[in-house]
Amino acid sequence: MTNIYLKKNSDEARVLMIYTGGTIGMGPKTKGDPTSPLVPKPFNELLEFLPGLDEEPDGNGFRVDEGRGIHVEYDDTVFDEPLDSSNVGPRHWVKIARVIEKHYADFDGFVILHGTDTMSYTGSGLAFILENLTKPVVLTGSQLPISHVRTDGRNNVINAILIAGWRATFLPRIPEVVLCFGEKILRAVRTTKVSASGFHGFDSPNCQPLGTIGMDIVINEDFIPKEADLPKSPLKVHDIEKRVLNKGMRIRRIGVDPGLDEEWLNTLLEAKHLRGLILETFGTGNAPTNPEICEAFRTGIFREKAEDRWPWVVVNITDCPEGAVELGLYDGSSAFLESGVVSGSDMTREAAFAKIHWALASQPEIRLLRSLQISQRGEQSLNIFDFRYKGGSSITPDSPYSDTQTTPRELSSRAFVEQAVVRLRNITCNKNVGDTVRLHILVNEPDPRNECIGDPSVLQSILEVDWQGKPTFVCVDVTELFRKHQIPTDVTLSIVVEDNTIIDFDSLYLAIATRAHNAVYHS
Repeated sequence: MTNIYLKKNSDEARVLMIYTGGTIGMGPKTKGDPTSPLVPKPFNELLEFLPGLDEEPDGNGFRVDEGRGIHVEYDDTVFDEPLDSSNVGPRHWVKIARVIEKHYADFDGFVILHGTDTMSYTGSGLAFILENLTKPVVLTGSQLPISHVRTDGRNNVINAILIAGWRATFLPRIPEVVLCFGEKILRAVRTTKVSASGFHGFDSPNCQPLGTIGMDIVINEDFIPKEADLPKSPLKVHDIEKRVLNKGMRIRRIGVDPGLDEEWLNTLLEAKHLRGLILETFGTGNAPTNPEICEAFRTGIFREKAEDRWPWVVVNITDCPEGAVELGLYDGSSAFLESGVVSGSDMTREAAFAKIHWALASQPEIRLLRSLQISQRGEQSLNIFDFRYKGGSSITPDSPYSDTQTTPRELSSRAFVEQAVVRLRNITCNKNVGDTVRLHILVNEPDPRNECIGDPSVLQSILEVDWQGKPTFVCVDVTELFRKHQIPTDVTLSIVVEDNTIIDFDSLYLAIATRAHNAVYHS
């Protein structure tokens, strides 16, 4: 083989290839019958179709490019037999992670040959299970079996070896779990399968590729951690098998559709051993607002902490390929604020599924929900911080509203605030229908009074509501207020109304979204 970008006088690189099965190693179930269903074949049969990779100069391994540069060994015993990836689940993630842990000190990188159907699930699972990763773990496979004359598997495997064998190539080290497929190198925890037939196969709709593959392999070093920022702690493997799977905890995903039935929803929410639920909702996180559906969510999510039913989390993600959940932006998602549903931001379904497993296995109950809203492995673009303030009292010019909530330690004063929104549910007032109600939202004002209105030294935002004579849900963007000063330890929100105005509301929320330190934005 030629043009594999080895350094001149390059260092030796050692790569472990882990074979799990999948399309890349498939062949007809009945030998000689091309119409027979495809099934995974043993690894030695796959090697026959990778010229130059089937030599074993010193035992269980082979070298790239006539012995120069990258030494690759393989492990095809991670599973009892090769699997179609539709049969690969969380227990298999643990097995793969344990192989990586066992050999971590001996290799510069790892290549995992995997089927495409659940590759993003496995990639996301490994990203969360493997903490303090400093070496590339590269998943790849193919849309056509390696034995097919037009297979995409050969290039995918070679490119994956080059990325994992960074010590011997011109390529920078990518210290995380990635997918190398077609023309892209993608952060695994942001990927989803987008095609069952095209060679591109995968994409990361809300995250730019870490690299591209053409005549050259180009990695954007701005998107990967610098050497100085690599973890100093040793590799840690989170045991989701012992702490989650063996305890019978179950995580499920449902899609919200226009015909969602509250009876069916209640049955699902009452399922024994259900610990995590992923809601795929419309647009920015919306669901039907009829009272029966809202009540089903409320009672199901706030169920008692029975011994066999706790902990219990619900994560809301969008059913759209691009974009993010914004709870409370529309009335269709405001009920979730009352129910304690966690915003999944712009996570994929695969990342959300893996992240809940990780959180249940590693996070104490007091930090469980918060950890799900903060980017842990670059799986979301923003960190979400939701604050619920007291409600239910009348506000008059002589009796302004004020309440304080403590910010979590993860909300650093140095964080860049992408968005901050105040949301009020079920506002009522004493005005006539058609009148304009003006509310002044103040941040960290120690003495909120009517005199604060219009004072340029007071951080405030004006909310105008055209009163329609019925309880109203409203929100106001206060991003600039939080960008003007450092985020304090405590955040006080105050509401001041103008003369002759009296309002009531049920609840008030503040949502602060900060840029995740490990996020890669899509342009």
